[in-house]
Order: sequence, then C-alpha cells, then structure tokens
Amino acid sequence: MKAIGRFFRRLPARIIFSIWSLWNHILYPPRIRFPDRETKKAFRRTPCILIANHTEHTDGYFLPQMLKKRHLYTYVTRKWYDKKNLKWLFSNLPYLPIDLTSLDTEWLARGEEVLKAGGSILIFPEGKLVREDMLGAFHPGALMLARKTGVPVYPVALVGKYRKFRRKTVLVGRPLELDLRRRGRPGQILREEAEKCREVLSGMLGLPYESALPAPAPAPNSPSEVPTPEPVPLPN
Repeated sequence: MKAIGRFFRRLPARIIFSIWSLWNHILYPPRIRFPDRETKKAFRRTPCILIANHTEHTDGYFLPQMLKKRHLYTYVTRKWYDKKNLKWLFSNLPYLPIDLTSLDTEWLARGEEVLKAGGSILIFPEGKLVREDMLGAFHPGALMLARKTGVPVYPVALVGKYRKFRRKTVLVGRPLELDLRRRGRPGQILREEAEKCREVLSGMLGLPYESALPAPAPAPNSPSEVPTPEPVPLPN
C-alpha cells in the first residue's frame, strides 16, 4: 500500500517532468555524441557516475531529460532543493540534495543506495555556475562515491550556450582511468584524481587547462647542493 501511495504522490510531478522534457526536446534539440559504439552501449547499460560542467541552471534538468538513461539521479544543492516552490518537485523526482556547507554525509549514503540498486548519478563537481569559457575547481567529494562503489566515471561536456530551436551538443567521453584506491591519504588522492577529471573535461570543451591544485612546496636543498663556504685567507 505504501508503494502505491508513493506512486500516486509522485505521478503529478512525473507527468509535469515528461511534458517539460518534450518541450525541451523542441526548444533545445539535443545532439548527443559518443566516441564509439562500445562506449555508448556500456554507458546505456552500466550503473555509473557522470560528471559535467555547469554554466546554466538549465543543465540540471536538460541533461537528465536528454540522456535517456534509466534511473538517473541528479545531485542538487540544498539551497535550491529546499526552495519553497521547488521542493515538492525535487522530492518527487530523481533528485538528491547535497549540502556543500556542512559535513553531512547523507548525500553519500543515498547516492550509494542508488548505485547499488543499478541506478546512476549525475554530479556537477564545480558545485556552482561557472562561465562557459573556463572550468572552476572540482570538489574532490564528487569522487567519493566512485571510490566507495567502484563504478565507472564518465565525463560529460555541455558545449556552448542554450539557444532556442538550435541544437545543443552534449559530448560523452570514455570512462575515466582513475586510481582512487591507491595507497596514500584519501583526501589528497581524491583531489588529484578530481583534477584529472577536470583536465579531461577541459580538453573535451576545448578550453585551456591550468591546474587548480596548489603548487608543490620546493624540496629542501640536498647536501650536494648546499654551497661550501669560501676559505678565509690566514694572516701572514
């Protein structure tokens, strides 16, 4: 009975979302490209994590509507999820809240449940809107789910602006080769692997890449590099 009640409670939101999706197909006809058939086939069938650039609020509903991937859940920041006019819609559609200002890990547990059930997750790792001519720094927490579950991570590039009745190009790359479980400090590993993701996505977008990681501290001089003092002449 609870499942039936939940179905009918969510039905109006899903009908609205389906009509909205149809309208967006007309307004922004999608052009989705994969590097090869094997990638496309694996992408459609495999539970995975998608990381995408984020330049407009439209991204948050355009991608889930156009990718046609079953059970795709999207993370949305808590400040948007809890807005009075949007919470009913978000809570009845496949969206998960994430709080970037606290140490709450509920988002991680819920995302893990989705992946273990065969679903997929869409994350905007910049955590905010960023100009289309650059990529902001990636939150390393975006890869915590991949580290815990071992699912593949696909980069997704939203190219250009949204122009009415003009095609919107979406590029889906091959799964990223990440080494998230190597030995070392987990926080440092996540930051370094997140930067790899950022570099790949920059290349897909044709953007210049500059590392967002802090420059390594200069190594101390080795004994061979320490200058030897000049001999002091002795008095006659």
